[in-house]
Amino acid sequence: MRQKALRRVVGVLPELAAADLVLLRYKPGRRMVARLDLQGQPRGVLKVMAGRGFDGALIGATAAMADGQAPLLGADAASGAMLTAWIPGHPICPEMTGHAPDRTTVA
Repeated sequence: MRQKALRRVVGVLPELAAADLVLLRYKPGRRMVARLDLQGQPRGVLKVMAGRGFDGALIGATAAMADGQAPLLGADAASGAMLTAWIPGHPICPEMTGHAPDRTTVA
């Protein structure tokens, strides 16, 4: 079932339908964010949104890609899901690190 759902969103990288999901964030009834790992390597970020949040998130992801950020690899409006490429680095989310990022980290 999971692979069938992923096939609808993986877009240009169909091999990611077989990827392992690593849950990064989950807000019940709102959003789930997961890393997709293939052969032990992070390859993408899957975001699944409930309600009307998908349209705005897709616009934001498209604008970010146009500005040189993470490429949008696929999307499925029916499931409220989108996939962007994994960008290596360090998390800056205060919930993950325990503190707010400083100016250098954000830059």
